[in-house]
Amino acid sequence: ATKTSNPSFHVATTMSIIGHLNSSSSSEDDTEEGKNPSPEKISETVNAFTSKDFFDLSKPWVLVPNGSFSGFFDFVPAHLRQGPWSPTATVAIILIMSFLSGGILSFLNGDFLQYFDEEEGHQHEYVAFTQEWYLALLCFGWTAFVCWHILMYSAVGAGAWATFTVWSWSCIMVRSGLAVIAPFVPSARLPMDILRFPTLLSASLTFFLWNFVLFPIILVFIKDPEKKKKFVGYMTNFRLTQLHVCNIFLAAYVTIYVGPRRRLHLGDAVAAATMVVLYVLFYYLVLDRIGVHLYPIFSPRSPFVVLVYALFFAICYAGFQGWQRLLEMCYREQIH
Repeated sequence: ATKTSNPSFHVATTMSIIGHLNSSSSSEDDTEEGKNPSPEKISETVNAFTSKDFFDLSKPWVLVPNGSFSGFFDFVPAHLRQGPWSPTATVAIILIMSFLSGGILSFLNGDFLQYFDEEEGHQHEYVAFTQEWYLALLCFGWTAFVCWHILMYSAVGAGAWATFTVWSWSCIMVRSGLAVIAPFVPSARLPMDILRFPTLLSASLTFFLWNFVLFPIILVFIKDPEKKKKFVGYMTNFRLTQLHVCNIFLAAYVTIYVGPRRRLHLGDAVAAATMVVLYVLFYYLVLDRIGVHLYPIFSPRSPFVVLVYALFFAICYAGFQGWQRLLEMCYREQIH
């Protein structure tokens, strides 16, 4: 295989692991193999299929050549981006999704909303123009500004919303916005409360997995000092610092100090599971088919993905228990 000295290629490689692609930097020593795909090539890839192709059983599962969208993901081993799914992984995905989807549907059709009903004497007062309200307004304004910044200045623009990272950031923005209008629009209070744990869990997954697992591992594997410097510089830019570092603090504030003071309950777990299920369906049924491999470790073509699922659910469980204890510490006598 031909090696490339193009630093933007290496940045694009690391970005794909966490859901970001860098197509803006280049250097004088670019090689033909290392250049990023041109806008024309990307447009050609997009126009190669239509929404109807996703439902056409005569079409192959992977709708793009070599299972790599415009060549962005050529670095991912071929057996992880094209070919049949692993039987072990397929059975695991079906069982997990059936279990989660069945549980979610049963709660949605039953007593799901009762979990979020506040007990008599413990109703939260939604009051505008208080310190809590102004800070929620500030949080909403800041997260909305970052979303605008992504749309206007990110190399991928709206495509960033294909990543779980930006889904998580959007949860913070939406919950903050609902908190701002909650004093005036009572119907906004229930969805705000439902988004409590999805906001906490998604921010926790993004913060801890990136900063304490993926980032250190990638840094170790980049041997060239110059490339390592470029990588660190890119990963600490304004947008990515907001998405990977500031996210946990904003999520903590908008969930702990805004809204009802209560413990987490089963309804919160169901709400978070719903978000995870929706993203998994989107990832496997859409992104996998168009060759967008943002998280190669979740490839269904490897039987070892089952171990990744086990680790993921262990982290989710630990997140639920950890935030539960933190909430109890913060609220003390207020909690119910």
